[in-house]
Amino acid sequence: MIPKNAIELIERARTALGRKIIYRLGKGGRRPKNETPADSENGCDCSGYVAWCLGFDRYIEEPFYARRNGDDGVKGWFETSAAAADAVDKAGILTVIDAPVPGCIAVYGDSGGSEGHIGIVTEVNSKGKATKVIHCSSSAYKKHGDAIAENDSTALLDNPRRVYAWFEGLVGKPGEDDFFAAGPKFFTEAAFATAPLSEKLVSRFDYIHQGFLKYRAWAFDGEAPFFFQRGVAICADGAPDAYKVGDLGTDYLANAGAPPFKGAPTDKNLDQWNWWGIVVDSENRPVKQDNTQPSPGYFVSKTAHGYWNEYSLTDQRCYVNANEIPYVVLPKGKTGSARLGDFAFLVNRKTGLTAPAIYSEVGPATGLGEVSVKLADMLQLPSNPRKGGSSKKDFLYLVFPGSGDGKPRPFKTIEKESTHLFQKWGGMARVNALPDLS
Repeated sequence: MIPKNAIELIERARTALGRKIIYRLGKGGRRPKNETPADSENGCDCSGYVAWCLGFDRYIEEPFYARRNGDDGVKGWFETSAAAADAVDKAGILTVIDAPVPGCIAVYGDSGGSEGHIGIVTEVNSKGKATKVIHCSSSAYKKHGDAIAENDSTALLDNPRRVYAWFEGLVGKPGEDDFFAAGPKFFTEAAFATAPLSEKLVSRFDYIHQGFLKYRAWAFDGEAPFFFQRGVAICADGAPDAYKVGDLGTDYLANAGAPPFKGAPTDKNLDQWNWWGIVVDSENRPVKQDNTQPSPGYFVSKTAHGYWNEYSLTDQRCYVNANEIPYVVLPKGKTGSARLGDFAFLVNRKTGLTAPAIYSEVGPATGLGEVSVKLADMLQLPSNPRKGGSSKKDFLYLVFPGSGDGKPRPFKTIEKESTHLFQKWGGMARVNALPDLS
């Protein structure tokens, strides 16, 4: 579980207590999805432990660390000296804070031939002093036979070079008016009219990628609609011609499932794939459309949204057709109060082109910025699922939670309702007043 806030971070950190982990410098922290931070020989050090707690591989794909100690220009090592420098320089995933809070990082780097150290603060007293930290240390291993301990660790907390820092992948940053931490700040009508735009925007929720902040969804204070600015990827899910044996559909079979091994054939042994975008039978074999359906011989391509009371789950017509309906895809578990069937609206902030939409498909938790073939056509973008879309982060996605009834809608209804909601929200005048959110 990747922690979303300080409470979940501390809970995750404590699951490693009592595991009899061996202290080994430079070990552990490479597999954030594992139950413990240790390597195959049950070894771990302080940096590996904290990386695991935060939910990312200690050999992290992040520009600051890649520049500091990486060797491929893409990834670098999360270790004490780099983490301390990151916090002070405010250049990567950590930001220094003035006073400790539960869930913050305590760290100091190497100096004079001595190793640095890092841990997670778990307790702060009424005077604002950190009194407990959970960390991985050689001293704890030597004393108790278990490197993970939660204690007062004066060696860390009272070190004169120690800094406290906040991991940017967590919501509720100390000192900020974060949506999750304190709720949105409401303005009187007069105050709202004169307040700086930056104060009117709050982070509605954060999208996390590899354990650190990737991008945000924004909202105006006190309002339900949220928006984000990204590029455009094309989704063919629900289209009758999306997937076919031999990889002959409009989209790659690999976008509907995971093969058992790299280079696996696309014309046989398909029951060995892990399918998520194609309907399968009881033996995990993709179901083909019959002669009564739109594209006989093609696989039944499914969407999260569907006409459940009108068609069988093995009928292609049960699903929202990406070729005919302008829909948006939102990441799993990251939709705030939006539900399938709510309306949306897209704006190309560079060209001014707009398009109505509906929320009809759920994508990976780490993805953002995906639309149906029809929606791409309306934005005058290349709509081929294999090579279409746009990498330019010029597109504003606006979502209206609570605006739908949970059911798919015909095109004309989507066009009418989403356009009305967009105008009611403020239309292009409000879009043009927004800063660059990419």
